[in-house]
Amino acid sequence: MSVFVLLVGVFHGVLGCSCGGPVVDGPAAAVCLPVEHGPAASSAQRGVLRVLAGEGGAGYVDGPAPRTNGVGGLARRDDGRLIVSDIFNGTLRQFDPATGRMATVAGFPLAVGATDGGCDEARLNGPRGLASDPDDNAVVWFGDGPCLRRANLDSGDVSTVAGSCSSPGDVDGDAATSRFAFLFHDVEVAADGRVFIADRGNDVIRVFDQGTGTTTTLAGGFDGPGSMFLDGTSLYVADTFHHSIAVVDIDSGAVTHVAGQPGVAGSDDGTFDTGTLDSPQALSLVGETLVVAGFDGHIRAVDVRSGAISTVTRLPVGFFAPFLSDGADVVGVDLDGVMVRIGLDGTVTRVFGPVGADGYQDGAGPDARFSLPACVVGTPDGDAVFVSDSFNAAIRRVELSSGLTTTVLGGPDVAGNVDGPAATARLAFPSGLALSADGSTLFIVDTGNNALRSLDLGTSTVTTIGTGLNDPWEIAVDDVRGVAFMVESAGARVVAVDLDDGTVTAVSADLVLPVGLALVDGRLFVADNEDHVIREIDVDGGTSTVVLGSPGFQGSADGSADFALLNFPAGLGGRVEAGVPVLYVAETGGQTIRRVDLVTFESRYVVGDPLLSGALPAGSTVSLAGAPILNPNDVTVVGDDIVIVGDTTVVAARP
Repeated sequence: MSVFVLLVGVFHGVLGCSCGGPVVDGPAAAVCLPVEHGPAASSAQRGVLRVLAGEGGAGYVDGPAPRTNGVGGLARRDDGRLIVSDIFNGTLRQFDPATGRMATVAGFPLAVGATDGGCDEARLNGPRGLASDPDDNAVVWFGDGPCLRRANLDSGDVSTVAGSCSSPGDVDGDAATSRFAFLFHDVEVAADGRVFIADRGNDVIRVFDQGTGTTTTLAGGFDGPGSMFLDGTSLYVADTFHHSIAVVDIDSGAVTHVAGQPGVAGSDDGTFDTGTLDSPQALSLVGETLVVAGFDGHIRAVDVRSGAISTVTRLPVGFFAPFLSDGADVVGVDLDGVMVRIGLDGTVTRVFGPVGADGYQDGAGPDARFSLPACVVGTPDGDAVFVSDSFNAAIRRVELSSGLTTTVLGGPDVAGNVDGPAATARLAFPSGLALSADGSTLFIVDTGNNALRSLDLGTSTVTTIGTGLNDPWEIAVDDVRGVAFMVESAGARVVAVDLDDGTVTAVSADLVLPVGLALVDGRLFVADNEDHVIREIDVDGGTSTVVLGSPGFQGSADGSADFALLNFPAGLGGRVEAGVPVLYVAETGGQTIRRVDLVTFESRYVVGDPLLSGALPAGSTVSLAGAPILNPNDVTVVGDDIVIVGDTTVVAARP
């Protein structure tokens, strides 16, 4: 697996699982107030986290500028508050349109599982389809992996109703023996208490009867049933991969084709016989018009009487979560985590979420855009950092004072393999960066070309030093030896590249997936990402010694070397502080930066919290205590600041 694919993802651990069974009413649970997990705003000079450049994308942030990570369903409370099932954060969250604030009402971020219980005990796996109970607006029903669950938003109690959260299948029957597939794309609840389920993995519509406690199959023949809307006895279903809309009679199970041409993908407006849809996923009814959207971002209007299709508007990204209607408009959350309100007249209003987080743009900090900034190193003057903007095939410069971002060389439209003046030189997926001791040369790991390149900062000239590497990623330059140590992630080894002739020599090969590399006070350290450890490399003898973490054991714990556990360690940065060599570790799984004393190997978290993650909005300055970060890929220390790249931002922590 290529390492840059690994660094994009977010790890989700599993704490536990409980089997399904009938809902049993017990003693009233203690009332749980919604909890906001997020940083406090701050204007202090120190003790803050600043988003220097870029816009944060998906993540986990409550409060006035919320971030989500894969919304699977929406429901509305009587007072207008919206309930959001946040799939990859394993939570149900509540958004108040009146105040613009988000809070968590069930589950705990990044602590996923399938544990029933009250406020602090309940854990969710990956909640998707979501619907309010018509008899009790404080209750929501939702699919959570292969099981049907119910949550009381006032008491905080979560119960598994039917199916097994650890055992998927396709079985009708009572609550304990029934089995569902993993993807409940949507859930609808009828006035008589029947719960309808779009069982996408099994390509059927199922129904759970609360009165009898049994599950039956209502209708089949679908290909990836998506969003549903219940209107009396008619259940509208987005038949996603048949590219059509069907209606199911909830009493007889009869299925009628409503719109689109089954098996034909398209975006043509037209009549029942000619109009086409492309993978419809989101669906809701406004009057006699179905508002439909899919992966392609086209918002379509379907006349439920005639089956005619017209285009309302088109958004840059698509949808997979159901829409929610308020009788005039619909609201939905797109694939980038942006909630929008869409009118039938084509009006689109952003409600919350990032605005164009991924991209390529120079300019003032909040205006800058990146696409997988992978590595970072300070400039010789200490006033800025160089950033390898991997997917954009560029090297960028970000000022620490203003966040102003400029491109040093390359760009997304000119990727290639060309030496020469920086204006015409070309890279392909740059990753690791390092400066020479005298600050005159920036060394660049050109992963896409499997090469080591150098940029002379005086003449702005790019030169290839060595080629033929095997998925190189990070670099540490040893001016004394005249070599650049590099990790070859695919080769699972550390190599030394001679800076004069480009000769490649193996240094250490007993690694799993090396990613980060740092040379601190003459000692070489490597982050062995999938083994969850930091190793020290004997560059003369070729051996490696685990100095932090336990091989093969993933976790998030700081403290003594005997106790510490690491969670996908990635980028490393090191220096000597007050006479003590220290190492900073960016952990993509733990969503943290930890500082390691290289004498005692005691470690402590200095940025982030392993129980939280989030990509903050552009221009944010928040209190460092409890401030989340998302997918930190690399870290460096410049003066008193800890500079971190990851997701789509460059941030500076100021302890």
